[in-house]
Amino acid sequence: LNDRKANNIVLPGFTTRVYDYLKASDFYISTSEVEGLSNAILESMSVGLPMLLTQIPAHEEVMRNVKDIAIGYFIDNNNADDVIENIHRLMEIDYEEASGVIRMLYAKKYSAQVMSNGYMTAYIDLLS
Repeated sequence: LNDRKANNIVLPGFTTRVYDYLKASDFYISTSEVEGLSNAILESMSVGLPMLLTQIPAHEEVMRNVKDIAIGYFIDNNNADDVIENIHRLMEIDYEEASGVIRMLYAKKYSAQVMSNGYMTAYIDLLS
Protein backbone atom coordinates (compact mmCIF):
# COMPACT_ATOMS: atom_id res chain seq x y z
CA LEU A 1 0.00 0.00 0.00
CA ASN A 2 2.09 2.86 -1.33
CA ASP A 3 5.43 1.58 0.00
CA ARG A 4 4.05 1.25 3.53
CA LYS A 5 4.90 -1.89 5.43
CA ALA A 6 1.89 -4.13 5.74
CA ASN A 7 2.80 -6.56 8.49
CA ASN A 8 -0.86 -7.23 9.20
CA ILE A 9 -1.68 -8.46 5.67
CA VAL A 10 -1.40 -12.22 5.19
CA LEU A 11 -1.50 -13.93 1.81
CA PRO A 12 -1.38 -17.61 2.78
CA GLY A 13 -1.80 -19.13 -0.69
CA PHE A 14 -3.56 -22.49 -0.82
CA THR A 15 -4.99 -23.55 2.53
CA THR A 16 -7.58 -25.94 3.87
CA ARG A 17 -8.11 -23.62 6.87
CA VAL A 18 -10.30 -21.05 5.08
CA TYR A 19 -12.70 -20.61 8.00
CA ASP A 20 -9.83 -19.89 10.42
CA TYR A 21 -8.43 -17.19 8.14
CA LEU A 22 -11.86 -15.65 7.56
CA LYS A 23 -12.57 -15.51 11.30
CA ALA A 24 -9.22 -13.76 11.83
CA SER A 25 -9.91 -11.23 9.04
CA ASP A 26 -11.29 -7.73 9.35
CA PHE A 27 -12.95 -7.54 5.94
CA TYR A 28 -13.25 -9.25 2.57
CA ILE A 29 -12.06 -7.85 -0.76
CA SER A 30 -13.01 -9.27 -4.15
CA THR A 31 -11.40 -7.81 -7.25
CA SER A 32 -13.11 -10.22 -9.65
CA GLU A 33 -14.04 -8.74 -12.98
CA VAL A 34 -16.33 -11.57 -14.08
CA GLU A 35 -17.96 -14.33 -12.04
CA GLY A 36 -21.21 -15.54 -10.61
CA LEU A 37 -21.97 -15.56 -6.92
CA SER A 38 -18.72 -17.08 -5.63
CA ASN A 39 -18.22 -19.45 -2.73
CA ALA A 40 -15.58 -17.04 -1.42
CA ILE A 41 -18.08 -14.21 -0.91
CA LEU A 42 -20.58 -16.62 0.66
CA GLU A 43 -17.92 -17.92 3.04
CA SER A 44 -16.95 -14.37 3.99
CA MET A 45 -20.61 -13.48 4.59
CA SER A 46 -21.08 -16.54 6.82
CA VAL A 47 -18.64 -15.00 9.31
CA GLY A 48 -19.96 -11.46 8.83
CA LEU A 49 -17.05 -9.76 7.06
CA PRO A 50 -17.72 -6.26 5.70
CA MET A 51 -16.70 -6.20 2.06
CA LEU A 52 -15.12 -4.32 -0.80
CA LEU A 53 -16.40 -5.62 -4.11
CA THR A 54 -16.04 -4.84 -7.77
CA GLN A 55 -19.25 -3.67 -9.36
CA ILE A 56 -20.28 -6.82 -11.22
CA PRO A 57 -23.83 -8.27 -11.29
CA ALA A 58 -23.28 -10.95 -8.61
CA HIS A 59 -21.76 -8.42 -6.20
CA GLU A 60 -24.47 -5.86 -6.97
CA GLU A 61 -27.08 -8.50 -6.08
CA VAL A 62 -25.53 -8.98 -2.64
CA MET A 63 -25.16 -5.27 -1.91
CA ARG A 64 -28.68 -4.53 -3.15
CA ASN A 65 -30.09 -6.53 -0.22
CA VAL A 66 -29.03 -3.98 2.40
CA LYS A 67 -29.98 -0.33 2.19
CA ASP A 68 -30.00 1.07 5.71
CA ILE A 69 -26.39 0.58 6.81
CA ALA A 70 -23.03 0.21 5.11
CA ILE A 71 -21.90 -3.41 4.87
CA GLY A 72 -19.25 -2.56 2.29
CA TYR A 73 -18.43 -0.55 -0.79
CA PHE A 74 -17.81 -1.00 -4.48
CA ILE A 75 -14.26 -0.53 -5.71
CA ASP A 76 -12.54 0.08 -9.01
CA ASN A 77 -9.94 -2.68 -9.01
CA ASN A 78 -7.98 -0.85 -11.72
CA ASN A 79 -7.46 2.14 -9.44
CA ALA A 80 -5.21 1.50 -6.42
CA ASP A 81 -6.11 4.87 -4.88
CA ASP A 82 -9.82 3.97 -5.00
CA VAL A 83 -9.14 0.63 -3.34
CA ILE A 84 -7.07 2.27 -0.59
CA GLU A 85 -9.65 5.02 -0.06
CA ASN A 86 -12.42 2.44 0.29
CA ILE A 87 -10.38 0.34 2.69
CA HIS A 88 -10.20 3.44 4.90
CA ARG A 89 -13.96 4.02 4.49
CA LEU A 90 -14.64 0.40 5.39
CA MET A 91 -12.59 0.73 8.58
CA GLU A 92 -14.88 3.57 9.69
CA ILE A 93 -18.18 1.66 9.56
CA ASP A 94 -19.80 0.18 12.67
CA TYR A 95 -18.18 -3.24 12.40
CA GLU A 96 -20.43 -5.06 14.88
CA GLU A 97 -23.63 -3.75 13.30
CA ALA A 98 -22.45 -4.46 9.74
CA SER A 99 -21.19 -7.91 10.69
CA GLY A 100 -24.51 -8.83 12.29
CA VAL A 101 -26.46 -7.64 9.25
CA ILE A 102 -24.17 -9.58 6.90
CA ARG A 103 -24.52 -12.81 8.92
CA MET A 104 -28.30 -12.35 9.01
CA LEU A 105 -28.41 -11.73 5.25
CA TYR A 106 -26.32 -14.85 4.66
CA ALA A 107 -28.60 -16.99 6.83
CA LYS A 108 -31.75 -15.58 5.24
CA LYS A 109 -30.75 -15.68 1.56
CA TYR A 110 -27.49 -17.52 0.92
CA SER A 111 -26.99 -20.39 3.38
CA ALA A 112 -26.56 -23.87 1.91
CA GLN A 113 -30.04 -24.84 3.14
CA VAL A 114 -31.73 -21.78 1.62
CA MET A 115 -29.85 -22.14 -1.68
CA SER A 116 -30.57 -25.88 -1.99
CA ASN A 117 -34.27 -25.28 -1.27
CA GLY A 118 -34.29 -22.61 -3.97
CA TYR A 119 -32.65 -24.95 -6.48
CA MET A 120 -35.07 -27.75 -5.61
CA THR A 121 -38.04 -25.42 -6.11
CA ALA A 122 -36.63 -24.25 -9.46
CA TYR A 123 -36.08 -27.86 -10.62
CA ILE A 124 -39.61 -28.87 -9.60
CA ASP A 125 -41.01 -25.85 -11.43
CA LEU A 126 -39.06 -26.82 -14.55
CA LEU A 127 -40.39 -30.36 -14.42
CA SER A 128 -43.99 -29.22 -13.92
